[in-house]
Amino acid sequence: MKKPKITVATLNYNASEATIEFIESLKKQTYKNFDVLVIDNNSQEDDFNKLRHYYKRIKGIKIRLIRLEKNLGNSAGLNTALDHIKTAYILFSDNDIVLDKNCIELLIEPFLSGKYKRIAVTTPTILNYYNGGLYSGRNYLNAFGQANRLNRVYSDENQPVKMLSGACFIIKKSVLNDVGHLYCSEYFAYYEDVDLAWRIYNKKYQQIYVPKAIVRHKIGTVSKKHKRMRIFLFMLNSRNKYLTFYRNLTGFRFLLILNVLLFFDFMKFLKLLVRGEIKKSLAIPLSLINFLLIINRVKYNTKNGFSFLGY
Repeated sequence: MKKPKITVATLNYNASEATIEFIESLKKQTYKNFDVLVIDNNSQEDDFNKLRHYYKRIKGIKIRLIRLEKNLGNSAGLNTALDHIKTAYILFSDNDIVLDKNCIELLIEPFLSGKYKRIAVTTPTILNYYNGGLYSGRNYLNAFGQANRLNRVYSDENQPVKMLSGACFIIKKSVLNDVGHLYCSEYFAYYEDVDLAWRIYNKKYQQIYVPKAIVRHKIGTVSKKHKRMRIFLFMLNSRNKYLTFYRNLTGFRFLLILNVLLFFDFMKFLKLLVRGEIKKSLAIPLSLINFLLIINRVKYNTKNGFSFLGY
């Protein structure tokens, strides 16, 4: 069987060194039928120039480098990639990822095996780049809106799951057409992958976790690079949780779960207040206010029943 062409798409924002190491790991892949698309999210000139100089020198791999006129965030930034992709399969990955050399080959195999009739996504095991510990295997969403990771790999066998990991996954482009889009642009960052997984799940597609496919994630790259944005990112994390439930539950069921989400955030607010983290604590009610202000701009997504992404 002819191996299908894959487009590998990633986003760079002031992290050219990480992006270059990511691409270097792609050059070592046993699977060769792919090209690379790098979307630069309007990085600072020095960082973009490093990436551009590397792009001009690289050999043995086809790369397209596109620079956006402003920082659109992770969600809208990666959405722009779809305008430049014609392949049937897309590997979306964070740029602070390093792939083991057989990773792409293992991730594409379930699509070609014929075993899964409605396969949409494959997602790998994610290890901590710095210490080799397990960062993410099977993921799930609990009733409090927390996206959690199971800290064990229970089997080497491929396993159906309800949640992909947005850090790295292969998806059929046709599935994106069916579920509406890649990411909801209003998210900016955080929970956009949970929303995508939920839309895929509601359409009864299969998401397959491939334990033997290994990537290594530089945990904390974003928070280290953007210390001044930490409160803003914390607010987004809280706000987008509400957006995700709103978009993927029917109105009545969303109101039921909203009470649980509000209780959880109220307890978190008190805990942060007691610890003296005033800015963080204030970000929680601000996230709810911001959610209420933007819901008219966010598409309500589902008429399905009370589907859920629990383990």
